[in-house]
Amino acid sequence: MGLLLKQLTFLIKNRVLVKIGREELSSDFLAGFIIGQSNKLLCVESVNDDGKYDGFIFINKSDITYLKWDDNETNSLLSIYENNNQIEQKYNIEDFASLLMDFKNMNKCFAIYTEILSDDTFTLGKIIEFDQEFLLIKELGNKKNLHEPEILIKIENITMIELESNYNNSIEDIYRKRQKNVI
Repeated sequence: MGLLLKQLTFLIKNRVLVKIGREELSSDFLAGFIIGQSNKLLCVESVNDDGKYDGFIFINKSDITYLKWDDNETNSLLSIYENNNQIEQKYNIEDFASLLMDFKNMNKCFAIYTEILSDDTFTLGKIIEFDQEFLLIKELGNKKNLHEPEILIKIENITMIELESNYNNSIEDIYRKRQKNVI
């Protein structure tokens, strides 16, 4: 068993709050509880800067540059964390294509990050269709710009997927309310 696998197993089993660095993609770290892993991906129960549950994050294990825990920042977040319910990893995290199949069946809004192209590039939307190479999404705009273009994304450029975050949920609520008012 390699050192990364050994530590990930420990972190999952002991429900340890960690900071995850992906320095080649972003200067920001991710914070949360690693709740599942496959050969390629990690599933993280995300914790925001205010110590609140913030959905799930799915990342490539190969993008990890560091894992850090039991420091002042993670201990402070842990002391104010507001979701004491253990959340089980319920998604197929074999690879991004398997995960996308789960999302398509759920018809949920999620964010796709393509940080290889730019460190702040993400698309929020719902799956229309996908194959082994590309993903077609009905993009949901931000709170100011509620447009709904379609966007085709190359799956190999996906670096992170975010599901059920507070921001994603708020945008989805706005769209749901808007659709009610239109009908």
